[in-house]
Amino acid sequence: MKQLLLFYLIILLSYGCFGFDCPYDDYRNDRLDIFLNTRYSQAFVKYDKMYVTKGNSFVTYGTSGNSVTNQESAQLSHPILSACLDTTNLVFYLYSDRLKSYTVNTDGSVSNNSSFINTNNSEILKFFVKDSIFFTFQHTQYSEDKEVQILEIDQSDNLNTTATFDLLAPKDIALQNQYFFIADYTNGIYVYDVSNPYNPIKIKHILEVTSNQIELSGNHLISLGENMVTVFDISDINNIKKIEDIL
Repeated sequence: MKQLLLFYLIILLSYGCFGFDCPYDDYRNDRLDIFLNTRYSQAFVKYDKMYVTKGNSFVTYGTSGNSVTNQESAQLSHPILSACLDTTNLVFYLYSDRLKSYTVNTDGSVSNNSSFINTNNSEILKFFVKDSIFFTFQHTQYSEDKEVQILEIDQSDNLNTTATFDLLAPKDIALQNQYFFIADYTNGIYVYDVSNPYNPIKIKHILEVTSNQIELSGNHLISLGENMVTVFDISDINNIKKIEDIL
């Protein structure tokens, strides 16, 4: 366990943020979300291919034996600031008030969907998608105030708020199955059951950490705070236990 935690710490210090998290266990093997260079470079694995985003580029890689080959590249008109993979689509956040989706096909190719989704003049810093519901960490244009919201896509491709959260200073979010985790800086970490996105239920408030960033890895919650990484066991969501602090 000590070696595993030290590995997490090295990744955090080297790249600023990391993740092997998957919001939904039923397709955990279809998603690998690695932040290679803060939020401007991400990688996803689906249908035995790897899809990498960086800057204005979207690159598809195939694997054969022990080799990796560059199979397809696409240049986009705007930089990809954040990306999320749900069960069927890659959804790219392109610029301050628009999201765009790309379908990943079973043969590994990517189809460009024509519609944009209006984010109502909010910049989404990080998001997850499940069944057309967006779980977002964002701030409004021209304001530094950040907020966490649950949003739903309507028939006009707008994102409408279904739930908000009363937070001190939100820093990060994570999603696994029906559980939504929010890092609220000196106010610790909140855990909500969002199986009903219109009525999130708070099931845990972890007070013993200052948290700037959170990531999920299997049954572990990793929190990056002020000069400390804290790892929690979340195998029993109603009885979350701290495993270790790494100074």
